[in-house]
Amino acid sequence: MVGDAGADLECRSEVGRCFLVRNGLAKDPGLAWALEPDSGVEVTSAGHGEGFAEVVHRLLDPGG
Repeated sequence: MVGDAGADLECRSEVGRCFLVRNGLAKDPGLAWALEPDSGVEVTSAGHGEGFAEVVHRLLDPGG
């Protein structure tokens, strides 16, 4: 699952992997909890479309 809002992250326990696109943190600083290692959320380095592309790359090359 890929999202940029708190409502998107509510399903993190129901999906295999949950990603927060970086611009979501700028939009809602209350999502900083997603940066914690045990949050169940992976935060991208980039935002918007570049962040989504980063997720695709991570999923296609999980070791890279």
